[in-house]
Amino acid sequence: MKDERQSRQRVEPSAKTAARCPAASNSRSLIGLLLAAGVVLGCSDKPPTASQAAFLRAEEHHDAYELEEAIAAYTEAIELDPTLAEAYHRRGVARMSSAVYDDATVIEDQTKAIALRPDYPEAYYERAAAHLSMAVKQDGQVVKEDLERAVGDLTRAMELEPTNAKYCWFLGICHQVAGDAETAKRYHKKAMEIDPNLWGGFPVP
Repeated sequence: MKDERQSRQRVEPSAKTAARCPAASNSRSLIGLLLAAGVVLGCSDKPPTASQAAFLRAEEHHDAYELEEAIAAYTEAIELDPTLAEAYHRRGVARMSSAVYDDATVIEDQTKAIALRPDYPEAYYERAAAHLSMAVKQDGQVVKEDLERAVGDLTRAMELEPTNAKYCWFLGICHQVAGDAETAKRYHKKAMEIDPNLWGGFPVP
C-alpha cells in the first residue's frame, strides 16, 4: 500500500500531497475551530455540547498531527451527532494524512459530508483528491471513471467558490493526468491569475 501511495504521487504537486502535508493543508486558528463547532468564546455562557467538545478535541489532535487520536475523536463526535458534516469532512482529511490511508474511506467520509452539506466546497475538493489517487495506478495506467469523478468534484467545488486558486490548479492537474496539456495550461494560468503568489497550487509564504 505504501509503495502504491508513493507511486501515485508522480504528478506533483498533487491534491493528496497537499492533504498529507500539515503545513500545506487548510490550517485553522483557534477561533476558526470554535466557530466550526458552533462555539464562540465570550459570546455565550452556554457550554459546548458533547459532540462539539469531541470535535474540538479532534481538531487539537489533528493540529498536533496525532492522527489516530484525531480520527477516534472525530468518530466520537459523529456518534454523538451524526449530522455534524464538519466532523465527517475533517475525519476524511485526517484519514488521507494517516499511515493507513485508504481512498475508499476518505470518499465515504466526504460523500457523507456532502450529503449533509451540499454546498461544501472543501469536501468536494478532498473527495476529488481521493478519486485522483484512485485514478493513477502503480503501473502508470489511468482509470478514466475515477479521473472523471475527480474532475466533476473539482468543477463543483469551483462553482461554489469560483475564486479558489487551489481548486482551479488541481483541475489543471486532472487534465494533465488525462493527457490534455492545453486544458491543463489554461487552468493553471487561470489559477495564477486568481493568486499570483500561487506555486504548485499553494500560496508561497
